This record gives sequence, C-alpha cells and structure tokens, in this order.
Amino acid sequence: TPAVEYNLASALYESGEPMEAYNHLQNVLAAADTPDNVRSLAKQLEAALHPHVARLTVVTSGESDGVVVTVDGTE
Repeated sequence: TPAVEYNLASALYESGEPMEAYNHLQNVLAAADTPDNVRSLAKQLEAALHPHVARLTVVTSGESDGVVVTVDGTE
C-alpha cells in the first residue's frame, strides 16, 4: 500500500539511503490510491531528498527505440 511504501521510504531516508527512499516516494506519489495525508508527507520528504539525489536528463536525436541507459550497471 502507499502508506507502507511511504514508511519504507522514510526509514530508508533516516538510515542514509536517499536514492532508495526517493525511488519508493516516486511510487507513492504516482499511485492513484495514495491518501491525501500520505501524499502530503511524501511530497515533504521528496523536497528534503532533492539535494541528496542526483538527476540526469538524457536527450536523444533520431530513433530511440531500444535505447537503454545504464548508470553504474543499473538500468
């Protein structure tokens, strides 16, 4: 459930795993059945995580079907 996943994200954040926490928060925020109070908490935690999470934008030109982007061996 989104509430359980939010709690997991919060625990990961507190234990020094910001990227894992951020990934779980994205699931919480994307879920249609996330309660408003949990969504609000997730947005707050996401804002706290932003300075600790690297983001990468990949822009392609031409055909991009079948393109796979990996970072440190992870898709």
